[in-house]
Amino acid sequence: MAVKPDLVACVVLLAGTSLAVGSHVSVHSQLRGESAIDYRPVPPAVAKVVATDFDALWADLAWLAFLQHDGAVLTEPEDHRKFGDLDTGLRTVTTLDPDYLVAYLFGSWALGDAGQGEAAEALLLRGLKHRPGDRHLELQLGFVRFLVRRDVEGALAAFSTASRPATTPTDERMRHMAMRMAAGLAERRDDTKLARKLWEAIEEDARAKGDQRMEGVAKRALERLAREGSSVTASSPKDR
Repeated sequence: MAVKPDLVACVVLLAGTSLAVGSHVSVHSQLRGESAIDYRPVPPAVAKVVATDFDALWADLAWLAFLQHDGAVLTEPEDHRKFGDLDTGLRTVTTLDPDYLVAYLFGSWALGDAGQGEAAEALLLRGLKHRPGDRHLELQLGFVRFLVRRDVEGALAAFSTASRPATTPTDERMRHMAMRMAAGLAERRDDTKLARKLWEAIEEDARAKGDQRMEGVAKRALERLAREGSSVTASSPKDR
C-alpha cells in the first residue's frame, strides 16, 4: 500500500523534531551536572536517507541541535567544556544542504574552539567545493588558517585569493579586508614585493573613494616598507 505524501511529511517532521529535542534535553541535563548521552548527531549518510525529500527541513533541525549543544557548552568554563562530535553534526547539516553558508562559517569557529583546527579547515574546503569562489568562505579560510592553525603561508594564499576584484558592495568590503590581511601577512613573511603591491592597491582604491583614514594607513605601511628596504640595502655587504 502506498504511503500518502502528507503522512510521509508528518513522519519526517516528527523524526526530525525528536532529533532536535533529544539533543536539547541531553545538553541541558549536562549543564545541570547529571549524566547524559553526549552530543551524537545522526551521521550524514543516515540523515540523507531518512530525510527523503525534506533535506532542507532536516538540515535546519540538525543545525538547531548543533547550536543548542555548542551554545550550551560555551557557557561552561573552558576546562569543563565537552564539545561532542561537532564535526559529524556539521557534516550532516552540510550534506543535507551543501549551501548552508552559516554552518560553514560559524561551524568552523566552533571546531576551532574545540581544538579541531584541521576539521575546521576541511569544513571550509568542502564548502568551497559546493560554493566555488564564495568570498565569505575564502576569507574565513584565511582567518582559520592564521588564527587557529597558525599557518601563515596557507592564510596568505586564502586571503590573496579573496583579494581578487569585486562586483558588489559586500564583496568589495570583504575584498578590502582580505587585501589588508594579505598585505600584513606578506610583511610578516618578508615578502616586501607582494606587500608593497597590495598596499599600493589599497592606497589607490582609498584615494579614489575619498577614504582618508585607509589612505593614511596604506601610506604609512608603504613608508615603513621603504624604510626597511633602505635599512637592508644600507647594511648590505656590497655597500661596505
